[in-house]
Amino acid sequence: MRLGDAYQEVGESEKALEVYRKGIKSCLELPSNRRDEIKSTYAKLCSKTARILLKEESRSPEKLEEAVKLFQESVMLEPNDADNWYRLGCALLEANRLDEALNHLQKAETLNPKKEYICHKIAQAHLKRGDQDQALKAYERVPQHKRVPYILHGMAQCYMAKGETMEAARKLYQAIQREPQKFYHYWDFALTLIELGAKDQTIEALEKANELFHQDHGKDYHKALDKLEEVKSTLPPGKRISFDEPSKNTGVIRFGIVTKYNEERGFGFIKDDTEGNKVFFHITRIKGKAVPQVGTRIKYVCEVGEKGLQAAKVWLLTDK
Repeated sequence: MRLGDAYQEVGESEKALEVYRKGIKSCLELPSNRRDEIKSTYAKLCSKTARILLKEESRSPEKLEEAVKLFQESVMLEPNDADNWYRLGCALLEANRLDEALNHLQKAETLNPKKEYICHKIAQAHLKRGDQDQALKAYERVPQHKRVPYILHGMAQCYMAKGETMEAARKLYQAIQREPQKFYHYWDFALTLIELGAKDQTIEALEKANELFHQDHGKDYHKALDKLEEVKSTLPPGKRISFDEPSKNTGVIRFGIVTKYNEERGFGFIKDDTEGNKVFFHITRIKGKAVPQVGTRIKYVCEVGEKGLQAAKVWLLTDK
């Protein structure tokens, strides 16, 4: 296992795969009592081997099935490891075994309910099954401040499948604001803009998708260029659309309670009284830089930052 890890460190995945497999073979040749003693190592070997197999760009169905079986071995030996349940669920999702994938991903979420990437894969499994509402429910379990670009993109996919094009466009616009160097955000954004009839913005999005794809892959994104020619010749002129959606949570005085504060790092979280939102704050935003305690009542002005809701100004309240 250590030799395989060393090969992984220097980018020699094939050699790592070879020695991990030798390690698995060695484990299986041991007497059963000895195998029990090293089951944790064996589980790790299975997981590491499967992860390499899943990373291969040109993997065969046989290798995908091998990865599934290895993850099944791993979760059987270490049933409290959420990461292995998650990776097994991902492998099953790729194999289009959707019900099994969903069961295993939900087990991962039970073991580690605060990981947004697990919610994302659960949502993607529901989406593959054609259940957009359940997919959105999974995404909505992700707190606002953890809705990173791939979560926003996934939510947009749900809205697109439901035919709610404007809402899909808003989510993709947010993803682009936070991650402006990913071509696929612009590609899907362009598809929503076509539906909305925004010709000029569609052309801009497709040109940007091609530019970023070229930067990543050293060649043109022909799908985007073909769509660009089609849009130029067939889509009638339309008005530009604003996607800067004002939030009812922002720009007004709100009230809440401090639920967490890290004094060493100077940040914490507020629970909003009215909507229960989790709002980030930093000591520098508190009037007088007074140090808050958990349970302190506050009033604050909310804004949307790069990572979600945050307090622009905070005042500590004292009981009278």
